[in-house]
Amino acid sequence: MKIREYQYWLVFIFATIRLASLGLLGYWDIIDPRFFTYQNFILDTFLLVLLSISLWERWALELFLLLLYPLYWGTAGFVSFAIVVILHLNGSLFTKTTPENGGTNDIGKVHTGDYELHQWPFVEVLLLTLVIWPHLLPAFSRFYESLSTAGKVGYVFYFHLVSLGVLLLYMLNFDFLGNYPTALPSWVIIALVAALAILVQGVLFGLLYWQHESKQKVL
Repeated sequence: MKIREYQYWLVFIFATIRLASLGLLGYWDIIDPRFFTYQNFILDTFLLVLLSISLWERWALELFLLLLYPLYWGTAGFVSFAIVVILHLNGSLFTKTTPENGGTNDIGKVHTGDYELHQWPFVEVLLLTLVIWPHLLPAFSRFYESLSTAGKVGYVFYFHLVSLGVLLLYMLNFDFLGNYPTALPSWVIIALVAALAILVQGVLFGLLYWQHESKQKVL
């Protein structure tokens, strides 16, 4: 299916909004590279720009959709849901950079920054998934059908674990438990991180596989 003009424009608009948000966070000087949230925001910004570029070449778009879109979806979804759990477990993290706690950010900046960092990226990826679904589903179907049984198993594992791999890489190099402290035991936190990351990936894979199988039955 040919990429339509409105799809180019919508992806470009989302990329522009993301870059503007990154610039605003930088201007407010609230980007802290020690935290996964900020690293992921920068990673997803790069992926969104890469998606915008890949739209101009069909092979590049399909490669992005098959290998990098699961990562874009998964990390944005994980952050969006994980922050809700983390703040329920330790609400003081929300206001730790305000003047009352020795910080420099007023509550307005904290609230806006929280939405930009944690919620907007998943809203963005949901909307973009609707925009590119006419290309994402056929790319998935063609690729999945071309694989051997072992290849299908390998791709299922890749799809479900790619975001978790990025999270584990962060946890190996940064103090995840120290940056996001809670009263829960370390092993429980790690288990929750793994379960949530895989569950978020499973939602997208499930939708793609269900649609793929439905079309196969019709054929």
